[in-house]
Parts: sequence; structure tokens; C-alpha cells
Amino acid sequence: SLARDLVSHGYANASLRLGWELNGGWYRWSAAGDPTAFVAYWRQVVTTMRAVPGQHFTFDWNISLGTGAVQAEKAWPGAAYVDYVGVDAYDWKWADSTATPASRLNWRHRMSCVATLPTVKPPPWKNSSTA
Repeated sequence: SLARDLVSHGYANASLRLGWELNGGWYRWSAAGDPTAFVAYWRQVVTTMRAVPGQHFTFDWNISLGTGAVQAEKAWPGAAYVDYVGVDAYDWKWADSTATPASRLNWRHRMSCVATLPTVKPPPWKNSSTA
């Protein structure tokens, strides 16, 4: 019903980020406990939502940068089910205080499963006091 509601309310072009930071262990939907089940969940949601007439949804597979509770590749649902790859990256890293910003952002080469997909790039940051 979510997909039908989105379409009927004018959001047929919504981009959905299901199970964000899936490779971490801090959210209930984490893939850490059962990556195979996460993949099945992802595929079922995408398949069901794409079956709704009038939809033009895109799906953002979102990981957390750095060491997670599970290797993100183990929860990769396949390119047929993902339109964008998003990465939550922060200006710190728990395990390596000497890591440079460049080394933190050089993650794509380690994940061949996402090499052909576009990466989500957020709009430039605007501070409310300067906007």
C-alpha cells in the first residue's frame, strides 16, 4: 500500500533508501544477523513496489562507510534491484584515527558488485545561517 499511496499522492518518482546503513549492527534491520534474509527482503520490497502501475521509483542501497557488523557485499541484492548506491560517510572513523578523508572515501574499488552503478551524491551543504 505504500507504493500505491506514494503514486496517488504525486510521489511516483520517489527515491527510497531501504534499510539504510545495512552493514552496521545498530539498527534492527541490519543485515548482520542474516544477510541472505536481508537480500530476500530487499528484492521482495523492490519487486512489489515496482509492480504498482504509474510508479517510477528508484532504490538506493545504502551502506555505512567503515568497519561494520557484516561485509556489505554479503547483502548485495543485485543490480536489477538497485538504482543507486549510497554511503553514509562521516568525518571520523572509529577503528583508525589516522585514516585520511581520501582513504575513507576510497571504498568503491573494494566492492566490485557496485562498480557499474551510480553513487548518490548529496546536494552541497547549506548552512541555514548562510542560505
